[in-house]
Amino acid sequence: MKEQKNTEKTSKNKIKGITLIALVVTIVVLLIISGVSINMLTGDNGVIIRATEAAFRTEMASIREQVDYRLIECQMRNKKITSIFKEKVTIEDAKKWDTELKVEVIYWGQYETGLTELTRKYVKKNWENILTKGDENTEYVDNLYYVDKKTAQEEHKYIYDSNVNIVYKVKPSKVGKYKVHSVEELDYQQKNGSDKRPTGGTEISCDSQIVSAGSSSSCYEPDLSGFIKEKTTIVYYNGTQEVEVGADQYLAKGSTSGRTTVVNNVTYEFYNYDAQKWANIKVKNSGIETWWVWIPRYAYKIDGTTTDIVFINLENKNAKTGADLEEGYIVHPAFDGGLKGIWVSKYEPSMVANTEVEEIPFYMPDMQGFDPQNTYIEIYNGEDGFTEKKLADIQDLTQFAKNNKWYDYHNKVWANIKVVNTQGTESKVDDIETWWVWIPRYAYSITGTNTSILFVDTADNPVTGESLPSNYVIHPAFDGGLRGIWVSKYEPSQKIGPRATTNNVNKPDMSGFDAENTYLEVYNGDGTFTDVKLSTIADLDAFIANNNWYDYSKQIWANIKVVNTQGTESTADDVETWWVWIPKYAYNITGIETTVIFLNADGTTKDGSTLPSNYVPHPAFNNGLDGIWASKFEPSEK
Repeated sequence: MKEQKNTEKTSKNKIKGITLIALVVTIVVLLIISGVSINMLTGDNGVIIRATEAAFRTEMASIREQVDYRLIECQMRNKKITSIFKEKVTIEDAKKWDTELKVEVIYWGQYETGLTELTRKYVKKNWENILTKGDENTEYVDNLYYVDKKTAQEEHKYIYDSNVNIVYKVKPSKVGKYKVHSVEELDYQQKNGSDKRPTGGTEISCDSQIVSAGSSSSCYEPDLSGFIKEKTTIVYYNGTQEVEVGADQYLAKGSTSGRTTVVNNVTYEFYNYDAQKWANIKVKNSGIETWWVWIPRYAYKIDGTTTDIVFINLENKNAKTGADLEEGYIVHPAFDGGLKGIWVSKYEPSMVANTEVEEIPFYMPDMQGFDPQNTYIEIYNGEDGFTEKKLADIQDLTQFAKNNKWYDYHNKVWANIKVVNTQGTESKVDDIETWWVWIPRYAYSITGTNTSILFVDTADNPVTGESLPSNYVIHPAFDGGLRGIWVSKYEPSQKIGPRATTNNVNKPDMSGFDAENTYLEVYNGDGTFTDVKLSTIADLDAFIANNNWYDYSKQIWANIKVVNTQGTESTADDVETWWVWIPKYAYNITGIETTVIFLNADGTTKDGSTLPSNYVPHPAFNNGLDGIWASKFEPSEK
């Protein structure tokens, strides 16, 4: 009997054990099945998304069918499209659209812009100017009509573009990860992927706050608002060593923690204004690198030849203490309008080597007015020079430019053409050839003898969609709304480098500097300088002849250092300011290069030759100045 009970007990235990294992197995199987089921329902190619896509395509196909029927009816009765679609889309209506619809209408509508490439950011910013063709008085959008109630059973729900025969849905439809208004856009997104559409990136939005700028001062932190996150990097320094960190990583850490970064146990600083380390960032856009330095809001006081500055808040008080400024301090006018600081371009942007072909948007060469029979497109063949293609033999110039290396502004290959004047004879001996290069519309900023440029549209906005920095000026050659100009290459043999090749310049003017506190910086050839006090120099001309203070033919500019001793014996509180001598010069801008010719105080050339008509004396030297001393914000940068 006992044995029987034990057996029954054991059997029951075995049954329970088997049931538990079966339960676990069942749960696992159910989880696997449910996971597969959920993925089948909600995955990129899931049932729900496919059903949503099918519904959208069915809806648009139905409207498309009705529109086509109405268009056929219109053609058969020889009527205009306005007889069936009587309500045109107004500019005021378009202002209510979401960004996606504006982008789709511009991209697919084949609106004439003259640009070689349209970025999403540019369209987002300039859509109204594109749709109105720059006419502020335009009330309606060309070729855009509301599909009427008779066709769509509902008013103002669909839009028809008669130019490209596309129907748009005013309210967007969400199909998986895509938000679209037309079947054409959905097809494009699915085929190319949304990442293939030029978006311009994510614009940074932040609010600059007053932070510690070192051990003894505070200022407004670098304001990255308006920069594109994916194209901006933060530059950190440790002595002469530098590392770069993406803007997204800096923003994730926050401004306080982001002031420094540690790499291989070495600490690098983004900025330390007490130690004269200014905040630097690098922006890469369409293959061009530009460097920018942040100048926080400050007030200054000039004492003789020295300048003292104090970082301030928007109330023009000391940013660290909140105290009122001492008498004699002036708020720099660059910060008018309540600016917390400004970004200053450091030097000429450099083209970045890239394994991918990345096009810089600009206005295409305008071939109107050229005789197709006598004009030849010059195709660059690298070291072999150019091959020619007669303009008359080119049916589609835009497609031709894409398939041939007529120009490649990313690699500084500018569009060239040749015009042949046959002089009315059969012989080619007397033919006259003239060469021309296309300069697209641009704005420029001059820092010293360096020039940085940005291609702009006729509304004077950068064609990439960003805002034009305040220190950029539209070149006057493009006055009158010109998209670009053809420059004659009359003197192809004249080769002038982008910088001066002579050291014959106006001697630095040392009048007004305190000889006891001023030091001439003699270049040692290894990136270092030797200080020579001005008061120890008996003959400045002899000193210049015997020392490497400057050599403008080698881009070694005359530098001086002025030390303000602050009235104490200790050198710990001394304030140093650095200055560079810019001799009087005239400049000529061709493409993205600037050539300079040094001038005498009266505006004549140093060698006595006639100043070419395409050179302009820099306005900084008006009133007969021999040159100017420019303050160097970053004395640590050699």
